[in-house]
Amino acid sequence: VIYPEPVYGINVGDYTFEQQANIDFSITALHLRNNIISPKTSSSASIIAVTGGPGELELVIYDSRGRKVKTLYKGYYQNTTFQEEWYAQDDDGKKVGSGVYMVHMAAGDKKETKKIVVVK
Repeated sequence: VIYPEPVYGINVGDYTFEQQANIDFSITALHLRNNIISPKTSSSASIIAVTGGPGELELVIYDSRGRKVKTLYKGYYQNTTFQEEWYAQDDDGKKVGSGVYMVHMAAGDKKETKKIVVVK
């Protein structure tokens, strides 16, 4: 009798990531929920990072000119999932203006960037 390999899943909100037990667990992904921040829709964006395992993780928000706006997280992270809310504020707690912002994730040698739009 041949048994199927066990499957391990990671559930993050509406997302499920599955990985066979015999394959290197190296999923690295960046997901956004509510990527449009406006008074009519939402006051924040949910940023979800899924990494292949413990290691260095950096999540930074940049403006459309490439200037750093806010560091959401920088350091060693023990788990494989990380979720942070961004309330359209910079590192000093000041509200940012309307525009397109980039959330950039670096986890090990993997990098990914997604857009967030702020409308006032």
